[in-house]
Amino acid sequence: MTRRTLAIVLLVAAFAGSLAVPALVAGGAVAIALSAFRIGTAAAIGSALVLSWLAKAAKYLLLARRLRQPVGFGDCLLISLGCDFAFMATPGGLGGYPATIYLGRRAGMAPACSAAIAGADQVLDLLFFAAAVPLAAVSMLAAHVDAMPRVDARPILLIAAVTGLSAVLLRRIGRKYRIVIGWPLPTNYRDRLAVQWRQVVARLGDLRRGSPRFMAGLFAATATQWLARYAVLGLAASAAGWPVPFAAVVLIQALALHAGQWTGVPGGIGGADVIVAEALKPWAPVEATAGILVVWRLATFHLSLCVGALAFAVLAGRRRGIAFENAPRDGRVALAEPH
Repeated sequence: MTRRTLAIVLLVAAFAGSLAVPALVAGGAVAIALSAFRIGTAAAIGSALVLSWLAKAAKYLLLARRLRQPVGFGDCLLISLGCDFAFMATPGGLGGYPATIYLGRRAGMAPACSAAIAGADQVLDLLFFAAAVPLAAVSMLAAHVDAMPRVDARPILLIAAVTGLSAVLLRRIGRKYRIVIGWPLPTNYRDRLAVQWRQVVARLGDLRRGSPRFMAGLFAATATQWLARYAVLGLAASAAGWPVPFAAVVLIQALALHAGQWTGVPGGIGGADVIVAEALKPWAPVEATAGILVVWRLATFHLSLCVGALAFAVLAGRRRGIAFENAPRDGRVALAEPH
């Protein structure tokens, strides 16, 4: 089994899992639960998603301008959407990092700058969650919320165990039938990587020395990106007639989606859904939870995946930037110094 075939199988499994979990939770009640949603709900959810996409593109634009890269807002929007597609379509989101470098290069950015932007994006996300999760928990306690999320971890552990066992078996099969799963790097390629790594570290240093106004813009864009995206679950729950406190919405998704990544399934499908379904029980009955899960996944996974795939295809079909057409054979790229 080749890597591409394995990726396709996992992606199909993710699509099926996002619909199978609600069906297992509530059976035929899913259709009844979905009938409660109206056009206004779709418009509100769509607006929240678009706001999240635009905020992430604005974050990428701020980072690119700091590094004096020749890209505009449209390019940054395509890169961010394509990067999201790679994160959602690969196990554990591991494809997002090389995709950011690849798409940035297609848009005309230097590889070291694209890698620095990818790294800075992850650091900003970590800082946001490091602040948002404790604040959400404190907010729920301060509001005297009696129904704190409770999750049965056994299904998640089972999914993770099955995924880990499958990975071991696939690697054994690959060795037996000589399927290329990993290979040693040639010496000259390692030297190129070392050069690129030093350039990435230098570009990260340039970003770190940004002004307070620059940093504030990055944090504002990051917070808007995630809060707007996480609002989808709250909008779906409210439309179903079972409103959930926004602090709980943030806390549930932050924990569920990050835990779901450890299952190895693209998008955390299956594991994350089980966590969300369990955590919503204090506020909504099982029948309503099934409809909420379907709407939430259709918006944050299926729609985002399709839009991201389109953005990825647009950039992948573009000619490389002029700066790379005459690049030296040793792989070194001269980078403009930032302001």
